[in-house]
Amino acid sequence: MDTATDFGEIPRRLPGQLRGGARLVLHSYQAATLVRGQRAEPARGSQRRRPAILGLFGFASLLNTIREGAADHDPYARWWLKRIDEALSRAEEELLDLQNVLNEECGKDQRYSLNVCQSVRPAVFELRFAHPHAYRAARLLATYDLFVLEAMAFRHHALLPGALVTELLRDAARIVRRTYLSPTGYRRTGVRYSDIRADNALAEQAHALMGPLPSDWYEDRSDDGESDEDASSESAPDPQNSSVLTAVQ
Repeated sequence: MDTATDFGEIPRRLPGQLRGGARLVLHSYQAATLVRGQRAEPARGSQRRRPAILGLFGFASLLNTIREGAADHDPYARWWLKRIDEALSRAEEELLDLQNVLNEECGKDQRYSLNVCQSVRPAVFELRFAHPHAYRAARLLATYDLFVLEAMAFRHHALLPGALVTELLRDAARIVRRTYLSPTGYRRTGVRYSDIRADNALAEQAHALMGPLPSDWYEDRSDDGESDEDASSESAPDPQNSSVLTAVQ
């Protein structure tokens, strides 16, 4: 058998593009409204002005622009990714601290236990994002959702004072909303590391729009693997199909 000839006749086939995703199931109204966020609305009659709230989808959309900049060796984009990573880590720790407060207050009576309430029709979100930080942001929302359910159950069963629950819920929502704002402020200018070192017009434009870049971010960090991994872990999905909302009937 002519091995070279036989194998040569086999068409060369390589795997296609990798695709992945996740499912986010939310039971509380408070968490579900933070998926899409809300648009700002002016005051009308007796209704007060409603501020804009950036939700998970808005966070992921801004993050995708930053990811593209980081892939093009924009030092500001890579610095922004680091800041987003720190904001997510800080939010995870702060939500854990609030959860510990909840557990400490409700763990005093071991003779009484309850089942945390769940929605009879939770909102199910099929997610496909282009950057790991977006999935971290989704998990943060899942943590917040469970926190809301537990806090409301403890209040309903008179295990916690209503005023304390209101304060904890307000603090938790604030943490998530603040974290989703972390990608804001970045502007795609086309600046690269070489422009920063040359201090040319592009570098001046980026400085004017986004402020000074820390000096330890003047050098390209592609070689250490950190930036490439952060910049693009998956191929960017179609923006129209990146997130799908389905209500479980």
